[in-house]
Amino acid sequence: MDNGVLFLETEISVGSVFIVLNVETMDAMDDGVLFVETEISVGSVFIVLNVETMDAMDDGVLFVETEISVGSVFIVLNVETMDAMDDGVLFVETEISVGSVFIVLNVETMDAMDDGVLFVETEISVGSVFIVL
Repeated sequence: MDNGVLFLETEISVGSVFIVLNVETMDAMDDGVLFVETEISVGSVFIVLNVETMDAMDDGVLFVETEISVGSVFIVLNVETMDAMDDGVLFVETEISVGSVFIVLNVETMDAMDDGVLFVETEISVGSVFIVL
């Protein structure tokens, strides 16, 4: 957020999607971040991810599913330790009016600024937008 960026704000049923692009390249696949604020029953999720990590789901994991008001929370644990606070990732799938938001966070730090990925698939009137960060 220190460098000059371009903000694109799109309203959705459960919150707002703020797409931050690098002004020099205007290419969200290579630079910039995606900021998603989504209201859920237990509070708010504020996610700012780096666009260059897509390897969080490569290793063998164990899924635990917990239902929440606007979707499902999938906690991915490391199979060796069964300890979500030390290993693995947190996967949140939230249904919204225009598509689905898939959030993958690093459980060790619970800090999406450092690890994890965000996959957003959103249907729009002119086609489909697939943002993979």
